[in-house]
Amino acid sequence: MKRIIQIVAGVMLAVSFNQAHATPITIGYDTATIDGTLSAGEWDNAAVWSVFSGAYAGSTFYMMNDDDNLYIALLVIDATLTNADNMEVRFDNTNNDTIDVGDDELFMSALGFTDSHFDGTSYGIPDNTDGAGAVQGFGGFNVFEMMHPLASGDPFDFNLSAGDTAGFCLRYFDDGVASSATTNYPVGCSLASNQQSLYVDFVVATAVFEPGTLALLGIGLFGMGLARRKKKV
Repeated sequence: MKRIIQIVAGVMLAVSFNQAHATPITIGYDTATIDGTLSAGEWDNAAVWSVFSGAYAGSTFYMMNDDDNLYIALLVIDATLTNADNMEVRFDNTNNDTIDVGDDELFMSALGFTDSHFDGTSYGIPDNTDGAGAVQGFGGFNVFEMMHPLASGDPFDFNLSAGDTAGFCLRYFDDGVASSATTNYPVGCSLASNQQSLYVDFVVATAVFEPGTLALLGIGLFGMGLARRKKKV
């Protein structure tokens, strides 16, 4: 419960985008453990959005990446966890404002994780399961965590690298019911699979070296330079 209180307190620092294609935010660089628990410090480097409204106001969405994977988490205000509670994240893979065949979709519920895509008619078409997810409910909150490779090689997955921009649309179904007014982000994120048009833009992060690491790297390069000079002499 203490961890949840710490996370909720962090909502005050959240970045909020209520319209699609506001200035893209570069997400954080770090690695998460996918276990349905927002461990202390685990998501400190993530980009954070305050999402949803009404009874779900104060819910929080997190996103970050390392060299290999995209990590996302949702802390949603919901007093119960049922098999019909689930989160869905749709992606605009190439950030071109259109729904393209192969645009990625991740789906997570207590029943498991699904990696799916848009097939030209509808979302929810399963493909190779690239990634993992976990969910737990406690203290009036449901916590969802998911990871997905940045570049799995699957033609029905996004192919992202550092500096690339893509879009996402987040939906939450409480007991199988979603409302664009209270459980979709951004507001107006379409419920109709062939009318998706609103996204929030994000930029894949690059590794950030700590000052101490950079200093050690500099010393190492300097030492290599001296060694080469001695060899020439």
